[in-house]
Amino acid sequence: MSENHKNFVIDPSGDVLLTLSNPDVELSSIWNDWGHPYTDWRTHDYHNPPKPNTLVATFRLSSRHLSLASPVFKTMLSGPWMEGTRPDSDSLFQLTAESWNIEALEITMNIIHGRWTSVPARVSLATLAGIAVIIDYYDMRELLQVIPRLFKEDLAASNVPTSLVPANTPSSPPSFGAEIMQYLLISWVFQDESLFRQATKMAILYNQEELPLPDDTPIPFAVI
Repeated sequence: MSENHKNFVIDPSGDVLLTLSNPDVELSSIWNDWGHPYTDWRTHDYHNPPKPNTLVATFRLSSRHLSLASPVFKTMLSGPWMEGTRPDSDSLFQLTAESWNIEALEITMNIIHGRWTSVPARVSLATLAGIAVIIDYYDMRELLQVIPRLFKEDLAASNVPTSLVPANTPSSPPSFGAEIMQYLLISWVFQDESLFRQATKMAILYNQEELPLPDDTPIPFAVI
């Protein structure tokens, strides 16, 4: 397998091949998931994200599991779309996606396919934010109940940073603003009131500029 191609076999007998191109870009354009562990939100140029990478990831999946978990996938696989057709019964449905966090997509697919031993006990903040975006995009409503139970410790409001050191000082905390943006996204998607309250409190106290959220954020701009 090429170093620019990752293959994930979630269901060896699956009838769907999901191809993910240019991964880790959707969140990285705001929260820096592309090479540096953190970005200072006060100095980073959000309007010039890194160039798309050449990495491609493929996922062997089950159309039945996808359709049960997501009305979006169900429509794609059963409606009059290109994705819902295949030349013959021995070929695979071909789905495409772009920009998702690879680890987040792998975890999400493992969950909806019932591969619980492949689901980690803890996840990073960036991965959890990636899972939230994927669940919201594909309208996986049941997972809105499952994820908070699986990653209860990672969703604790006590994880939200509660102090800020002035920027450009040796003791300045890493990517405070980026972390707050991720917590806002996660708390909104999973309807976690305590987490949302803590994250918005810190954003109000320390953010002096417009929140650097993408246009397609799940959070309504009326709230932002």
